[in-house]
Amino acid sequence: MNSLTLALIDLVVHTPWISIEELMEKLDLTKVQVDYQLRLANELLGNHQFSKIIKKNGRLFLQIDAKAYRAFVQTQVQSVYLNPFERQKFVFLLICLYENQTMASLAKRLNVSKNTIQADLKEVATACEKEDIHLVSAGKKGYSLKGCESSIRRMYLSIVQGEKTSEQTIELFLRMMDFEEDFYTMLENKVEALEQKLGFSFSEQKLFFLVQVLCLSILRNKQGAYLEEDYENYAKLLDIQVTQQIKEAFENLFSSQVTSELNYLTMHALSLNMVKKLSFAKNTQLEQAIKQAIDVFEQKSITHLDEKEKLYEALYQHLIPASLRIKLGIPDKNALLGKIKDEHSEYFYLVKQVIEPIELVLDCQFEEDELAYLVIIFISFLRSKQEEKQQKKTAIVVCRYGVSISRLLLEMLKELFPNIHFVTFVSYREFKTLEVRPDIIFSTVHLETDIPTFFIKHFLTDKDKIELKRQVEMSAYGKVSLIEKEKQDYEELLAIIEKYTNIKDKENLIGALKNYLSENQQEVQMIEKNTRKSLSELLPQEHIQISNQKLDLEGAIRLAAKPLLANGYIEERYIQTIMKNYHPDYPYFVIAPDVALPHASNKDGVNKLGMSFLRLKDGVEFSKEFTVRMIFIIAPVDQHSHIDAITKLYKLVSKESFRNKLLNASYERELQQIFMEEDENE
Repeated sequence: MNSLTLALIDLVVHTPWISIEELMEKLDLTKVQVDYQLRLANELLGNHQFSKIIKKNGRLFLQIDAKAYRAFVQTQVQSVYLNPFERQKFVFLLICLYENQTMASLAKRLNVSKNTIQADLKEVATACEKEDIHLVSAGKKGYSLKGCESSIRRMYLSIVQGEKTSEQTIELFLRMMDFEEDFYTMLENKVEALEQKLGFSFSEQKLFFLVQVLCLSILRNKQGAYLEEDYENYAKLLDIQVTQQIKEAFENLFSSQVTSELNYLTMHALSLNMVKKLSFAKNTQLEQAIKQAIDVFEQKSITHLDEKEKLYEALYQHLIPASLRIKLGIPDKNALLGKIKDEHSEYFYLVKQVIEPIELVLDCQFEEDELAYLVIIFISFLRSKQEEKQQKKTAIVVCRYGVSISRLLLEMLKELFPNIHFVTFVSYREFKTLEVRPDIIFSTVHLETDIPTFFIKHFLTDKDKIELKRQVEMSAYGKVSLIEKEKQDYEELLAIIEKYTNIKDKENLIGALKNYLSENQQEVQMIEKNTRKSLSELLPQEHIQISNQKLDLEGAIRLAAKPLLANGYIEERYIQTIMKNYHPDYPYFVIAPDVALPHASNKDGVNKLGMSFLRLKDGVEFSKEFTVRMIFIIAPVDQHSHIDAITKLYKLVSKESFRNKLLNASYERELQQIFMEEDENE
């Protein structure tokens, strides 16, 4: 059996009703190749008296007992076939950990010919050279790695970090690495004992990774491969209790260079995102930088955060581990990066801007993988906090991907199911000892439980949400709400109705159907209200003005807001709040040369999402440093629906060429055309 077949089975087990398209993407296969692997998988499952994979409407499902599946995986990894990439990965890992790895011993371990290993070694040597590491042959003494020890360890851990913590991958990894069972079990026990002493809670993925760090550190040190630096400066950021506990736990495992290795382990232990709160020596500069970043985020995103203190704690909890990962050269590879960038590109732009003070204090730059986690944290605190009224059912979320993703997933589900009380999120390991018995479980991993469980991805697209909503409502409540159906779905429904009757007013009929079929009208209004609009949609010609009047600051703001006030987008108190919040010594309304964006909270008299624009001949003094001729007023009805337009605006007005276009236009319709062209050019 090849590893691809087992990988396919594993994906279907852990992602119930996975689509063929998603399977093709994850395994990098064509549809023909997927069909072939499905035949192999079902043949294998049938030979072991398991149910076969069901294929229905382009989706796949496999019903299998969790305990039986684990036993099945353990037997199958004994005979698995590795593809060239997998094999070359293990060649590097084996040479890194063990001395005397010859071509013959590698061929025997990986169950291939010497010629195959010889070809693999060439590929490994090429990959090593990119990291300034050299693969050296010493004849009968075998192969070794020469170069910066930190680089060698970094390359090893980057490979390990890519290992997913499914039953299949861990079993395969441990077997191929030929770890002595007693040795590896001892390391696991030590890490779990440390976890308990410090009150930490590692996710399964992080536990596996930290045991690998410990194993790497011990075996490399045993070979006399010592670290060039002791990481003592980094350790100053860390709670002394953590350093002391790690020393007590692992000191006896090293015979030389103990301090450097213990600091290295401490750095890695504290670079991992914990499920529970972690204790750090408080850094005053970092505290101030985080609070500044939160304030600027509120201003730039034009939102109001009710739980800023909790957001501060969540960021502090995350930032030091993240900075340590960056300094160690092993940023956390974020499997959600692509999806987060696609669905929340505007937040990427905003968060990257606001964290600059944090990057200065921590002396590091957050690359996209790590930045994605910060985006997740900010987004999770923007989720609307709805009242829980007479909750009929309780639920927990079981997630194996760490605290940041778990938090976002929890908030997504709260928003999707306002009538379910979500108690908490837990890791897979915590679930095994959980005393709470909820009515429903949402889980990213297969569980052994009699509680109704809905398997979910760790990031839910709009399509995933619609499908999950239907499943839960049918299973938990015995009915299905059509609230999330797209407009084209209602159009299809109308097409059926039109076959048998005449429809006088399609739009109103769609609204009536939504009211009837949805569980409650409030949810419909929430979804419609949160529909995001582009910059040109928010700036129709009637909201754009050109004036030659000489105005003071309040007069200019009132004139700019006039279209919004006249058409009921805002109330008078919204303008009053803007003026109350204005401060000439802190003119954060000014977002670019000649451009201001006065605003207040959505709670200060906003009735519906809107925007207006005023261009003046003579500038208005917003402060001693800033004079403004272009004023945008935004009326944010919630925390989300204006974000696309505002982010677009920030990007545009940062360009002098765009500002000159606005200043040189002669008529309101010309200005509106400029905004339309920019939206079309995206």
